[in-house]
Amino acid sequence: MGFSLSTTHQIPLCGKDVSMAHLLDPSAGYPVGSVVGIDGVAQAAIEFARAFPTLALAPHAAASSASSSPSAHPTAFHSRDGRLTFLVSDFFAGPRNGSGSSSGGEASACAAAGASSVPGAVAAADPAGGPETAVPPLGAVWAAYPPASFDACWDRAALVAVDPLARRAYAATLARAMTPGGRVLMVCFDRRAGSPAAVAGGPPFGVSHGDVRELFGEDFEVGGTHATTMDQ
Repeated sequence: MGFSLSTTHQIPLCGKDVSMAHLLDPSAGYPVGSVVGIDGVAQAAIEFARAFPTLALAPHAAASSASSSPSAHPTAFHSRDGRLTFLVSDFFAGPRNGSGSSSGGEASACAAAGASSVPGAVAAADPAGGPETAVPPLGAVWAAYPPASFDACWDRAALVAVDPLARRAYAATLARAMTPGGRVLMVCFDRRAGSPAAVAGGPPFGVSHGDVRELFGEDFEVGGTHATTMDQ
């Protein structure tokens, strides 16, 4: 994909994807400068941090919408060397010019993608058992990234997790995030066998090369595919 040491790489809907650690492993041979993973489920970040203790991922809490003091709920995890950031955020919320706010449609898209929460300030019990505290809007930390922040994207079965009705929102968000000339490597499933219900079912939902061209052709130069047949 033409990586360089200055490459900023994003992994949307990352979950606990080991690729985040692999891309930064010097022995792997990828000269990636930094990696940003985005997922709406904080537990995924916690479990990833436990799985890769050498990264020394530490949680950071953003200021809540109700006060200037940090919330007890982490919105980002940063590695000790600063090269890996795990954002606990709604992918559909950004990047944007300014903080903005997510629409109800984006909230629905986030839920379809498997996030545990939707944008907007919510109340949650303090971990120490104290009164409820305001949690920052789930999309705020990701929306704070300006457009064209990323040189490369590794979509490891992220698009296939998104409800087909939300795919255009996903494609638009990805287009905003990428620098001119930025590259996206995508892994999808294209179901061609089984009943109509099985072919259309998901997640993961089937995504064909034609689907990719339709979704991304306006903003990206869609390249070729490498197909591997898998038995169900």
